Amino acid sequence: MLGGGPAPGLVLTGGGKSGAGRATLAFAGTATGDDSLGNEHGHGHGHGHDHSDGDHGAKHDHGDDDTHEVGAHGQGTIVTVDHQHQHLKESQQVGALGAKGILKPGDRPELTKEAFERVAVNNQIIVTFANYQHRLFIVSYVRNMARLHITNYVIGAFDDKLMEYLIERGIYVVRVRTDEKVAEEGLGWGSTEFVRLMRAKYVTIGKIIKWGFELLVTDDDLAYLRNPLPYLYYHSRQADVLISTDNLDTTTFDGGLELPQPGKPEFNCGFVYVRPTERAFAFFDELVVRLKADENLRDQPAINILMAEGYEGMKLVPGTRIFHAWHSKLRVGTLPTLLFCNGHTYFVQKMPQRLGVTPFMAHVTHVFGGDFGKRHRLRETMLFSDDVAYYADGKFLTFDFDLPAKWLRDGSDTPREAIPTDQMELGKWQVKQFLDAAMIARLTDRILVVPQLWCGCDKFWYFMTKCRVSNSEGFQLPFVCPLDHVLNPQHFDELGIVDFRESSFLIDPRVPGSVTNSRFHFYFCGGNDGPSCEEATAISNPETPEEWLEEAHLDTWWAEKLNSPDYADYRIIHISPMSRAVSGMADEKYFNEKWKDIARRVASVWCCHKDGPVKYYPTQYE
Repeated sequence: MLGGGPAPGLVLTGGGKSGAGRATLAFAGTATGDDSLGNEHGHGHGHGHDHSDGDHGAKHDHGDDDTHEVGAHGQGTIVTVDHQHQHLKESQQVGALGAKGILKPGDRPELTKEAFERVAVNNQIIVTFANYQHRLFIVSYVRNMARLHITNYVIGAFDDKLMEYLIERGIYVVRVRTDEKVAEEGLGWGSTEFVRLMRAKYVTIGKIIKWGFELLVTDDDLAYLRNPLPYLYYHSRQADVLISTDNLDTTTFDGGLELPQPGKPEFNCGFVYVRPTERAFAFFDELVVRLKADENLRDQPAINILMAEGYEGMKLVPGTRIFHAWHSKLRVGTLPTLLFCNGHTYFVQKMPQRLGVTPFMAHVTHVFGGDFGKRHRLRETMLFSDDVAYYADGKFLTFDFDLPAKWLRDGSDTPREAIPTDQMELGKWQVKQFLDAAMIARLTDRILVVPQLWCGCDKFWYFMTKCRVSNSEGFQLPFVCPLDHVLNPQHFDELGIVDFRESSFLIDPRVPGSVTNSRFHFYFCGGNDGPSCEEATAISNPETPEEWLEEAHLDTWWAEKLNSPDYADYRIIHISPMSRAVSGMADEKYFNEKWKDIARRVASVWCCHKDGPVKYYPTQYE
């Protein structure tokens, strides 16, 4: 079957619907019989769809595993298991990623058919569009593809500044010129500039597919865990378009496309595979007409509106899971959410991780905190690639949260539209400890490493049942939640700290031993939940760089201590637990006039109360 059904030889073991268990989906058959698929070297769009909440509202290599991706004659695996973070260091070296032997000194390629022919493999090309604002995403995106040996990509630059930035880094880029005025910076989601760029993007896509290429058009706020191109080729032979969704559950565990549904999926245009068919040409021509006719219409609603016209989700191409959309003028396949993850299935409910499945990609949608929230989620899962200095330079402050068991509980018993009391107390308590740590970090010029945060309820943009979004009932509460569920990382710069890092930072293999092997620990003794100071002294290893304290101190005390010669040279200072470390800020005037206001912006909200969002503002600050 070449239309989205299970591939030959697929077997499934493990849990039921989005549940626990371990799924092994092995592809033992021949996908296409096309020897050309043996060349996997393929070459990545710029502006993913997110909602910043304000006050509202790696390749994971498979090591020595004997499975492999679709290769010569299409044999191999569709889904493998066990995430492994190997060869991440290789991703930091961007030089000549796709540009070696293609771009000559002084080359500034324009958007031409020839520019695409230079990189196409099996007639497939990955293309993403961006302006200068998204440069960090683009570089990480290309490094991510380089780890997977994907070279058939083209970055479409909407401004000269991005083009020069990428060429300096050896990234294959073409200049996309448009009648639309696209700014280099300040491209907020849903803004006028954003809508302009989307229009320009689809005009360009329509042009490229008419050159005869099969295009994977993506946002740049996603990461590949495996090369998706062989899968997309195999499942698109009778389709015009394969597209991802924002759905929070999956209908299939057999490695094929989602099963047809009477109701229309909520498509996400950040990951779309398009074949050069007359039906696809007509669809994208009409999409451009609609976008130009309404200055306020964004691309994703426009695509969903068009596909919904004459939608016949149960009218299928015979023998496939390909359905008819747009008055039966377009053949569409829905990519499985388990393998092509959105921001909720991968980063919140962690569906593939619970099932032991390695998806093809993870797209940072359903996110709060804008680009800051997106980057942090990718970094926390080691799917973002920064420059070497990010991992090697600076001194760090790490700490442990104190999480009382009385608040760390399942919020499922919270009535719809009500406030989950324990969740609010847990969130406020974690924000308080984060702010205490920030007080120390700002006076010691240390980069703050933020531990994992816990939540007893999910977070979304509308009311939930049992503290979960509809169709995501399979994941357990409480859970390790994204940082942007509790904090607003877009406001961290106001704290006066040098920078911050993700919770996984110190276990990331890209962090050198010169950092991880230089640590000093502060622990607290006495109190109700720790050893007595006599016991702590007795069990301490004199060769371990640590010190036991009995009482909290002002931020200035910590600054004087940690900046002294005895501690200043340690790359990592660790404090546990932070709840016992800080008695207050010495500068009361700054605390009352500035710090409290900053804290209100840094603290995020819980979304879904009938009277509006509720702020995680620490009780101690009231």
